Amino acid sequence: MKVQRTKKGNLVVRSKYDFNCAVIGMLLGDGCLNRFKLIKGPEKKSKKGPLWNRTELRIAHKEEYKEYLDWKIELIKAYIDNVSIYNTIKKIGTKIFKGYDAYIKHRKNFHYMYKNFYVGGKLTDRNRISGAKKIVKKSILNRLSPLSIAIWYMDDGSLYTYKRGEFTYRTVCLHTDVFTKDECNMISEYFCKKFNIKFNVNHNSMTDKFKDYGYKLRCDKKEDISTFIDIVKFFVEDVKCMNYKLPL
Repeated sequence: MKVQRTKKGNLVVRSKYDFNCAVIGMLLGDGCLNRFKLIKGPEKKSKKGPLWNRTELRIAHKEEYKEYLDWKIELIKAYIDNVSIYNTIKKIGTKIFKGYDAYIKHRKNFHYMYKNFYVGGKLTDRNRISGAKKIVKKSILNRLSPLSIAIWYMDDGSLYTYKRGEFTYRTVCLHTDVFTKDECNMISEYFCKKFNIKFNVNHNSMTDKFKDYGYKLRCDKKEDISTFIDIVKFFVEDVKCMNYKLPL
């Protein structure tokens, strides 16, 4: 793994392999890819289908996690063209949430990532694919590195600590809401075979139990939690606003 620290102390990837690992972690977590069709020029098609103008990576975080957003961009900046960051304000009921949306362009685009992570979708009148479903496959999981898993955990993971009498217990969860039960079982099997970590697949109580989404992976065993934290600790420690996801 070629992840190095700059003179300013920032972590950056130094290989295409680690760049891809970082992006995979973002896509398994909160990140998504936006795909746009070629707008100008004749209506041309290659042997593999229509020509695409660009596929860009979008990552979004709340205002209090701006440090994490900047950390991600700094991490992969040697392999991207440019980044556009916008302030966002969302109102849900009476609550207002401020945050940031970052749109990232890659020199060779993210077309290959899109083909691995998305199925379906329709072309809108704005020449953008809408309604595509994010998926996960064994080929994606086999490309995970500690960096990928750490980003995935910082995006969509939780560490719960609770007491029962004199004893303190911990639970690590990966909130895999967008994936099907079969996909979540496949992720659980990956962690079991690769790291000997057991994750149970549970349905989120807030989601309709008859829908095939809204699952989470839950790890309760002390030894397994310790193994998982050892995998992600180096990177999570580097982002202060994410340190709460590590045990004290």
